[in-house]
Amino acid sequence: NECITSNDCTKCNILSYSNITQLCINSRCICPNSYYHNALDKGLLPDEIPSYFFVFDNRSSIYTEPYWDSIDFTVYKHSNNPYSGLLSLIFGFVSFIFAIYITLSYQKILIS
Repeated sequence: NECITSNDCTKCNILSYSNITQLCINSRCICPNSYYHNALDKGLLPDEIPSYFFVFDNRSSIYTEPYWDSIDFTVYKHSNNPYSGLLSLIFGFVSFIFAIYITLSYQKILIS
């Protein structure tokens, strides 16, 4: 199909894209090459107000996909265990020391 704008294009009829309108690219209607899905954690529900959500399952780790105009992330620490941060730090430190030990041991094997 030839087009001037995307308004001249019809809906896609492949896979699960039946609700998606084709895009006008270089005067041709083309189905977008993207996967459209709800980018919310299963523990969130969208509110009637844009950018507001209801947390209905606070036992799950909540995540959303980023807004692509400013890429960054935020970590929200929530734990009933007051020692979880300390345990994570100790586990990370022990893993780091173990990785150094394995690397140096492997290096000695290669050299000898």
